[in-house]
Amino acid sequence: MPSETAALARGDRVVSHGHGRLGARIPFGPFASGGDPADVLPRRTQGYCPECRRKVPARLVERDGDVRLVRECPVHGIADTLHWVDAGLYRDLVRVVGDAPWCRSLECVDGAYCDRCLPKTYNLMMDVTSRCNLACPVCCTDATGKGPPDLSIDALVDRLPPRTGGLGDRLRRPNVVLFGGEPTVRDDLPELVAAIVARGYIPRLATNGVRSDDAFLRRLRQAGLKWVILQFDGFDEDVSTKLRGRALAGHKQDVIRRMVDLGFKVQLGTMLVEGVNDGQIDRIVRFVGAHPRVFWFSFYPHADQGRMLVDKDGTSMAHALRRIQAATGGRVRVEDFVATSRWLGRAYRLLGMPGLRPKLSTLPMILVFEGDDYYPLVRLLDPAFAARHAVRAGQLLASLPRLLLYQEEYTPPFVKFLVVEKFHAADSIDLEDASNCHMAFTTARGFVPFDIHNVVTRGGPGQPA
Repeated sequence: MPSETAALARGDRVVSHGHGRLGARIPFGPFASGGDPADVLPRRTQGYCPECRRKVPARLVERDGDVRLVRECPVHGIADTLHWVDAGLYRDLVRVVGDAPWCRSLECVDGAYCDRCLPKTYNLMMDVTSRCNLACPVCCTDATGKGPPDLSIDALVDRLPPRTGGLGDRLRRPNVVLFGGEPTVRDDLPELVAAIVARGYIPRLATNGVRSDDAFLRRLRQAGLKWVILQFDGFDEDVSTKLRGRALAGHKQDVIRRMVDLGFKVQLGTMLVEGVNDGQIDRIVRFVGAHPRVFWFSFYPHADQGRMLVDKDGTSMAHALRRIQAATGGRVRVEDFVATSRWLGRAYRLLGMPGLRPKLSTLPMILVFEGDDYYPLVRLLDPAFAARHAVRAGQLLASLPRLLLYQEEYTPPFVKFLVVEKFHAADSIDLEDASNCHMAFTTARGFVPFDIHNVVTRGGPGQPA
């Protein structure tokens, strides 16, 4: 593939694992190598030393009810950092994730060209620019108003791997997330969208919504963009000012209205910061539930990744799940996320779709709305519960084809996708866990998992984007 050829031409080390396509069926096992799934902790892994910018041996240990990452750098010594709040929840999720294919060689950290992540990649992340039209105090990529020249459209799309075709490829069809920086600062973004569509991929735009004039949005829609991920902090201007540096809450409401009018499917992406906007959860859930074209919402418990100028410690996955449980009055419980991941794992074994593969840091579920009430779809697996909601259960069965092809079809307005996705911080990242990610950046040196790219290889020594 072109980027691998370029790596060879530069004289870089190339590690190809024969995974030259996306969505291949892969084995499902961290414990297949002889470990006991009941013995989750302690565990050997690999961490990252932020000072020498190298992978180092590390241990995950339980202490005082939490999980700690103990890094062992031969130059800078031992460092002990909080990795995961609530060791009990961590154990429950590790047992659900089971024998996921954690990478232990981590060639991407060493700078080699590598395609190891392709079979488990569902979202291809494409850095289309490093420039941004905001200077958010919280930014996972530390983007600014300036940056190196943008890559050409041809250079970007040539990094995409080949697709296989057929029904299986359609079910497992990966999408390309246009990322940055802020992608809309590129005037040729509609042409890039059209080029991605021509390659057979589904484009998704991750945007802050600042550039959202109708003429530009129409160009994007006509080029083939249907799915927009809109950064959304909540409904209060003071929250927006604190996290984005500008009062944009009202503007985002207007952007949603105009995007929907133009036929876009809208996903809301909320960076959840404890003590800042975690009190907005209930309003966000109800807003999404009442909106026919906002079909997906994601909560990202924040971490010290990229730029973090808000004086707050990282927001743990455990805190985010408990706040969701409290904010929804128990309609969505912590155990619902665990149960959903367990059933997704079973579905993955059956269908082999990468998006179904369980992950520690990504907890998805489907919410079913009935008027002002709502509940996780996984509860319908209880016969007594299903009997009380028989009409809605029948509607769900009838909608199954549209749900399976949700990337291309408009899903029923009573079905909403919810994902809680935890980012990793540089001083506490478990590289082997971070490699078990459904998102991989397309880079000059292959395909790099999301957090590993943002923490390790983005702008690192000898690591061009």
